[in-house]
Amino acid sequence: MGGSVVPERAIAAMWMAFGQIIGAFVGGPMAEWMGRRWSYVLFCVTSLISVVALYTCVTSFGPALLWLAMIAGICTTTFFGWLPLYLPELFPTRIRATGEGITFNFGRIIAAAGVVFGMGQLVVVFGGYAKAATIVAMVYILGLALIWFAPETKGQKLPD
Repeated sequence: MGGSVVPERAIAAMWMAFGQIIGAFVGGPMAEWMGRRWSYVLFCVTSLISVVALYTCVTSFGPALLWLAMIAGICTTTFFGWLPLYLPELFPTRIRATGEGITFNFGRIIAAAGVVFGMGQLVVVFGGYAKAATIVAMVYILGLALIWFAPETKGQKLPD
């Protein structure tokens, strides 16, 4: 093999990972500045738009794919900066670590089950990964509805 050729998927993954690093650091300060609910709404809306744009507007490797991958990485990872700020505010000290752990990891379990048991079927049903990923991105609409049932905790003391 002559030369070193980096696969296009790896390059796109690096751009997305760079965006994810930024998003993880931005989520917490944004939630502190805007409040928990409104920042979550912003994160859901920007995640939905960026993921749908990534999977519907780009059909080949190039600058548009790389920039959208980075933007989607930023938007979809802000939640990982938001969660460590918000979750401790929901539980009293005596169960804080347990409550955070269960809440945080419950979402991971559901996501893993969805990937293992459902993503392949969605790819078949919708005729490709891009369409299936666009459908899965609709989970952010569910988040937009559910956040209004969660308490706003900005500026409140942690529960004892």
